[in-house]
Amino acid sequence: MKLTKATKEEFEEYSTLKKNEVIEYEKLIGLKIPYSKKECKQEFLKVLKSKKDYLILAKENKKIMGFIQMSIEKNKAEIDYLYVSKENRKKGIAKELIKKSTKLAKSKKANNLFLKVNAKNKNALALYERLNFKITNYIMKKEIK
Repeated sequence: MKLTKATKEEFEEYSTLKKNEVIEYEKLIGLKIPYSKKECKQEFLKVLKSKKDYLILAKENKKIMGFIQMSIEKNKAEIDYLYVSKENRKKGIAKELIKKSTKLAKSKKANNLFLKVNAKNKNALALYERLNFKITNYIMKKEIK
């Protein structure tokens, strides 16, 4: 498996994974999230041009298996998105993507690496805890009918 920065040529394959991520997240939270390939491409190109944003792909035989998108500003790094395709889970890919993002953050002098995770995403929570992430905040919601 190779971990590489995304390139413009990889958008089409990336966009398929990104759409799958949105669909899975909708199922998890029970809400519809608008997805637009056009907006996805705009965001993708913006990240590629940015000096603070990074998109790292996990690839095997030139096929994208997963990705991590992060930002680094001053001494703070944040994982914005992490996704591994269903057929490639439980292979250590997410762990390797997080390790790579941690090294990148450290090389840019970040002191902390943050991420947000939905409380219903038990597999992700377990992974992050195994990788020494600690809960620092709670966001609570009340439905108003």
